Amino acid sequence: MGAVLRGARGSGPESDALSVIRAGLRAADVGPGIASALAGGVLRAGRRRVRLSEYGRVCVVAYGKAAAAMAEAADAAAPASDGIVVVPAGSP
Repeated sequence: MGAVLRGARGSGPESDALSVIRAGLRAADVGPGIASALAGGVLRAGRRRVRLSEYGRVCVVAYGKAAAAMAEAADAAAPASDGIVVVPAGSP
């Protein structure tokens, strides 16, 4: 018999399935990661730190399925001067 997953407030398989789905959706949300990487006007990439105020312009470049969500989160955290976003056809 395999492992059994239980939701935090769950009382059955439906609740357990919803808990797993919600966790997956939270993990797939790129917004919090982008916001964290740009918090306080400082770009964080690995061990590097770049204060965006030291630059006259900020240009956002995003490509792929999550590009629109990443660009929106980046612009909310540190408004861009310019940018380009490339998403697959039919993307929201």
